[in-house]
Amino acid sequence: MAFPDLLTKCSRKFHGEHYHSTVTHRFWQQPRIADMLSTLALDGDTAYMVTSEILEMPSGVACIPQWHWDFLTFPQNYNASFTTGTQIWWSSEEVDGNVGGGLAFLPGSHKWANEVDEGAALHPCFAMNLFDKMSAECTQLLDREMVVPKLSPTDIVVFSRFTLHRSVARNPSVPFKSPTGRRGYTLRVGSARSIFKQDTMECFPSHPSSNFQGQLKKGQRYDSVIDKETGLPSPSAIYRPMNVQDSEELMIQEGKGGRSMSTTTFLHYSAQSIIRQKIKWKFAKYVEDAVNGVTQRQLLDISCK
Repeated sequence: MAFPDLLTKCSRKFHGEHYHSTVTHRFWQQPRIADMLSTLALDGDTAYMVTSEILEMPSGVACIPQWHWDFLTFPQNYNASFTTGTQIWWSSEEVDGNVGGGLAFLPGSHKWANEVDEGAALHPCFAMNLFDKMSAECTQLLDREMVVPKLSPTDIVVFSRFTLHRSVARNPSVPFKSPTGRRGYTLRVGSARSIFKQDTMECFPSHPSSNFQGQLKKGQRYDSVIDKETGLPSPSAIYRPMNVQDSEELMIQEGKGGRSMSTTTFLHYSAQSIIRQKIKWKFAKYVEDAVNGVTQRQLLDISCK
């Protein structure tokens, strides 16, 4: 089921966990993919499937044309190493810099959001809120230095949760082959050592989830739900390791919609997004700027924690 996205120009399909079908669940749990992610993006740690979504983008319209980071959609503290979270993106159509329809990335921006990693430093163009308007100087820098990977439906692109990116509109003279537009599938992947935090920042709720259910508490590692008898990740664990294949029994259970997301959950998420971003965060930022402007010092720091 696709929901009209209240914050973008696309329809969005959420599951609330890490897959949309038993096919994708099984596909991602392959040693070749798990080892690649572990080596390339997670500093050798075990990859865990966290959340996923599908965005359907029509020809000529960019889903999210604003530059943004996706760290806000990972249920963990933002102020952690970029090696604790990565993403896989797949397009159902051929995309590149000429025909458009894909994603643009800014190389090196994964080290702009914090000072945790070696060589990382807070960058003047870093914005904590997903839809914070960047300055003209930052926008010009990003548009000048961006790259748009050429991808076919047999390719995937892997990028950090801190990598700046945005949607690129399709060239109207080369419309998508599908009448419903391009489907972009995103799988968010955390490392075993990732520390759970349901809302990365108060101004932006994590993706809608029937998955939390109190299973992971704030401060716990993603791999902390262990079967005491086998010592392996519990079959009931929400986040699934990618280096082992789940049983057929679990596949059958999930195929019956055991963890599907309700319309109510999605609508609650959408309302929370609008309230927190457009009302609560904006008001807090206004108060903070006003007080600090009057006192001429950083007296208040209350926005978007």
